[in-house]
Formats: sequence, C-alpha cells, structure tokens
Amino acid sequence: MKMKRERGKVSALGKGNRCKKESIFNGTRHTAGKSWIKTNGQMESKQQEKEFIDKKTGKDSANPPEAKKKRVSFADDLEKMKVFDRRMKLAVTPSTASPGRSIIMKKEGGMREICNEVIKKSEFMQETSMNSVRKLAVPNSEEEETKKSRKRQLQKISCGKIRPTNERRKLQVTRKIKQKLLNMPKKERKVYIRELRRKHKPHFDLVLQCKHLWEKLRCGKTSETERKKLVIDIYGIVKGKVKELIFAHDACRIVECMVKNGGSDVRNALFEELVSEIISMTKSKYARFFIIKMLKHGSVVQRQIIFDAFRGHCVSLLRMSSSAQVLESAYNDYANAQQRYSIIIEFYGVDFSYFKAADNRVRTLKEIIMDFPSRKSSVVKYLENILIDIVDKPQIKLSLTHRLLSDFFEFAGNKQLEEMIDSLKLYIPQIVHTNDGVRIAMKCLWNSSARTRKVMLKNFKGLVMKTCLEEFAHRFLIAVFDTVDDTVLIDRYLLKELLDNIDEIIKSNYGVKIMHHLIHPRDPRFCSASQIAVYKAGDENPYSKKDSKLRYAELFSYIQKPFCSYFATNMDVLLFESHASLLILDLLEAPTDLDVFDRKVSLEDRAACYDAIALICSREFIPCDREQLHPVEHPQAHFVISKLLKSDSKFDIRLGDFIVERCRDQLSSWLACNKGCFILLHILENASQQTQKLLRSALSLAVVGKYHTKGATALKQKLK
Repeated sequence: MKMKRERGKVSALGKGNRCKKESIFNGTRHTAGKSWIKTNGQMESKQQEKEFIDKKTGKDSANPPEAKKKRVSFADDLEKMKVFDRRMKLAVTPSTASPGRSIIMKKEGGMREICNEVIKKSEFMQETSMNSVRKLAVPNSEEEETKKSRKRQLQKISCGKIRPTNERRKLQVTRKIKQKLLNMPKKERKVYIRELRRKHKPHFDLVLQCKHLWEKLRCGKTSETERKKLVIDIYGIVKGKVKELIFAHDACRIVECMVKNGGSDVRNALFEELVSEIISMTKSKYARFFIIKMLKHGSVVQRQIIFDAFRGHCVSLLRMSSSAQVLESAYNDYANAQQRYSIIIEFYGVDFSYFKAADNRVRTLKEIIMDFPSRKSSVVKYLENILIDIVDKPQIKLSLTHRLLSDFFEFAGNKQLEEMIDSLKLYIPQIVHTNDGVRIAMKCLWNSSARTRKVMLKNFKGLVMKTCLEEFAHRFLIAVFDTVDDTVLIDRYLLKELLDNIDEIIKSNYGVKIMHHLIHPRDPRFCSASQIAVYKAGDENPYSKKDSKLRYAELFSYIQKPFCSYFATNMDVLLFESHASLLILDLLEAPTDLDVFDRKVSLEDRAACYDAIALICSREFIPCDREQLHPVEHPQAHFVISKLLKSDSKFDIRLGDFIVERCRDQLSSWLACNKGCFILLHILENASQQTQKLLRSALSLAVVGKYHTKGATALKQKLK
C-alpha cells in the first residue's frame, strides 16, 4: 500500500516543471527513508539494504545477483530506487486532514447518473445530426471547428457541467446538516429544507404567499371580477418590494400576470416603481418579459418612456440576444416612425444617439450622408463593426438587423461588401423571411463567386418547401433560377426537394409563382412589374456567364416530365383548383410572345395530360350539379379547356380529338349549357378534319336550333 502511494506521488511529479520535480522527489525519498526504521535493528545505510536483499535471495554476498527492482516513478532519470518487502513493517500514519467541501455533495457514478448521461449524449447526437442535414457542408477548417465544439459540449455533459433545464437548483449544506437531514423522516426533512431556503431568500414567505393567489389568478375558471380582486390583493403584498422581486424567475411571472389581468391603476403603480430599472430589466433573463408586457398593455405615455429609456443603449441591447428580442419587439410591433428613427439613428454613430437634429424629422441614411458627405466612411465603419459582432448570433434573424444590413449594403465599398458576404454566406436562410432580408440575400447572391453560391444553396437543403411558402423568401429562389449557372447544382439542392413537395407548393400563393417562373420566367401575368424590376437588377452581375435562354431551357428540362406526370395523375383534382389549373394551362399552352426561351413539351407527356382532361369530361353531364360541377360548366376548368382548344391548331396532338373520342355519347347533352356550346364550337374550329366530321355527325342542326343561348347560336352558324 505504501509502495502504491509512493508511486502515485512520484508519477504525479511528471506534470510539473523539471526543477520543482527534482526538489519534491528528493523530499519524498527522504521521508521514505525514515519509514525504514525497525524495532529489532535499524538499517540505515545502502550496505544494510544490500545485505537484506542477499539474505532474502539466499545467495552469497560476494557474488550477488541483480535483484529485480520495481520502478516507483515514470521519470526518465532516477537518482535512487527502493525495494519493499512484505516482511518489512512499515509505519503508516493515518491522515488527520479535515474532509473537503465535496464530501457533502452527492456522489457520482451511480447507475441512474450513468443512464442519464447516456440519454443526454444520445439526444445531443440526434440533435446535431438533424442540424447537420439542414446545414451545408462547410470548408475543412470550419468542419474542424464544429467538431471541436461538439466534442466540448459532450465533455461538458459527461462532466456534469451542463445542468438539465428542469432540474431544481441544489441547496448546498455542511456535512453536519446533511447527516442530520438523512436521519430525519421525510416530512420533517421537507419542512427543514424549506426553512433553510427561507434563510437563503429574504422574500421567501412573501413569494410563497403570492404564489397561492397567483394560482387562482391564472386559472381559466376564475371570473373577471375575482381576477381584479386577486390582482389588488397581490399588489398589496408586493408593494414597495417589486424592484427586488422582478429579477427572480418565479416572482417575475407573478408581476407579468398582474400587468395582464390588472387595471390601469395597478399597471401604473407597478410601472412607476420599476421605471428606473428599464434597461437592467431589458437585459435580464426573466425581467425582460415585464417590458414586453408593458409595451403591449401599457399606455402611449408609458411606451414613450420606455423608448426614451432605450436612448443611448440600443447598440448594447442589440448585442445581447435576450435584450435584442425586446428591442426587436419594440421596433417592429409598437414603435411609430419617429420612435423607429430614434432607434435606427444610434447605429450610425455615437454622437447620433445623443445629439438630435434641430428639426427632429425622420431621415434616411441616404439623406444624412447627403447632408454630411464627410461622415459616410465613419458611419459605414461603425455599422460594419456592429454587424460583424452579431452576424453569427441569433440576432441575425431580427428585422432590425436586416434594416441595418440594408443600409450597410447600400453605401459600403467593394472590399467591405466582400467581407460581409463571406460572413453572411452561411446564414442566408435565416434572413430571407423579411423584405429587407431577402433583398440583402439577393445582393449577396449577385455579388458572389460560383463557389460561394454553392455554399449558399447547400444551406437550403431541407428548407426548400418552407422557403417556397413564405411571402418574401420565395423571391430568393427566383433570383437563384435567374442567376446561378450551375443548373445541375440547382437540380440537386432545390428542384428535387421542390418536386417532392409539389402538392403543397402549388396550393400556396407564393409557391405557385416559383412554378410559373420555371415555365414562363418573368411572365407579367403572374409577376408584378416592380418585382420584375428587382430581378432585373441582378442581370448584369459579373459572375453569371451562361446565356439566360440556355439556363432557363436546362431548368425546364428538369421539371417538364415530373410536372406532366403529376398533372396527368391528379388531373381530376387540379383542373378545378384556381392555382393548379392555371399552372396546367401555363405548361400546355402554345408559344407566346412572352416566352423567354423555346419551351417544348414532349408529345408523349402532352398526350397523357390531354387524355386525363378528356377522361374527366366523359363523366355524365348534370347541369348545376351541387356536388361538383361538370368540367364543361365549372368556371376554372372551362377556362383552361377553352384556352387549350384554341391552341390546338398549333400542335400535332390536339385536345379536341381526345375529347370527341372519349365523350362522343355525351356531346349532345352539352348543348343545354351555354359554356358547353362554346366548347363544341372551339372543337369545330381547331380540331382535325376527321374529328370535325365526327362532331357534325353527332350534332344535328335541328337539335342545336332548339337552344337560343349565345353559344348555341354561334354553333348553329358554324354547323351551317
């Protein structure tokens, strides 16, 4: 046992510096020599040690064999080795040191702790694997950094440095009190622990009393009058102590509930008591929610006081993720134009936050630079320093950040833009959900090399459908189709996911615009003039080399067959929907002057779609059917069929031929409907000669003459 202790002492010395190691080792050797003193004779020299070894081996001391020695250290050069024998009596002195603080803590290593650690690790690995699916493949240096950060987090979990969020904070006590608690019954122990907590928290009883009333207050069954009474009762308890309670996680929720359910008198009293702590509350993890509640439920005067308190602190508030949420809510949801201007102006320079203009009017950064041209470089540099700090933080999602980025991109130099784009390339999906954000994303795309564009597109893996369905984000995908030359890359990361979710996308007002853009790029029938002007701004970027006609044709070749296959399979549903029916017409209609490229649908795919339409038309015609109108009578389906019949003469495969072949027995019943007569008229005008003969044989002039609608009259003239 002594030998093991000696080995542990000496081996631990290898971790220190050399000089220290030698001095400590000599001291250790000296103390070990003292323990060699025996009662029946003392061995004080090296010779005595040698004789003892000779006696043990039983051989002559004149020619002693080399004894097998055990090393008690892993050091390279040892001055002395000692050999210990079981027969030697060693004096062992027990340690008299008092136990450390850790002895009263809970022991680790139990089965439950091991299971919890395994569960934490598995959950963490699942979360990281899900995030890795959505994130792009970063360069090697960035991959190493992410691996190191994951390893650090796993080490923290295994060492117990990361506490579960729902775990209650442990109460640290001395060993004596812990032993006393272990000997107590469960009920007495609970009471005793509560008393200990009461000593640690000065307002423990007060908060406990408020919690009982708060449970009644937030109950859904409590009436409005009773809630008002409970709020007054709680305020009577906390009056004068709100400053001390607002920063606690439990007491803060009680105060928030009072703001929500109380009257204006209670709100005013609470606000007056806390008005001096607005900035510290905004930066607090829990108290910041009181500021949000006051912005929502407070008066106009109280909101103005909050905005005045923010003055001079907006930059520091945006740098913190928790306080940035409060600033974003104030800026985006509750501020008027003047209040927004007072927030934005602080990010242009320190002096702007303290010295207002004489006229106090709202001005843009462009107007400020026109008035002070010499300030342009300093303002842009100040903006850059702020944005670089928050670009990789959760604040990048905020609309306030997007506004600042928009100002920066408008006036920054080429080198500054390159650095900012390089910082933003990994976070493009997080900024495209606002109007300013998507414009910044498009500018990043237009001013990026092919390699950087590839990184941006990889980031959208798994997010394509969500991007298509958003009001502003879908514009970025349209800009990608207009700009990126590598269509194979677009197909791999965007189009395949888009086609897998086509059923959801075509039902969206914004998703269907992307579909139309792939078929008819920048079609003014589906895209406003202002949006077309925005997309045209990226046409002259220096990094897109491929001809736009060739790029659009390649993209169309990827989606043409999947589109036709999907339409033919689901025609009985899509033909009656507003968005999907127009998409069918857009794909199958004849070439127009609006076409940007030579759009060709294969004969096989066109025939499959035409046959699906004819099959739907072959169902029995019931005028004004309540369950579902016949496609001839349905407004959306009738519009699509009429347009396609009018363009029949420009194709070898014609829709009229399929309809007459499938619906020969039902054609005469369509005469009862004005829209049905026009369908028959379009077939007569554009179908093949053989189909026209079949139609004339199926419709007698006498039968058509019985109807007096506009369609029947025109059809009668055509049959003559």
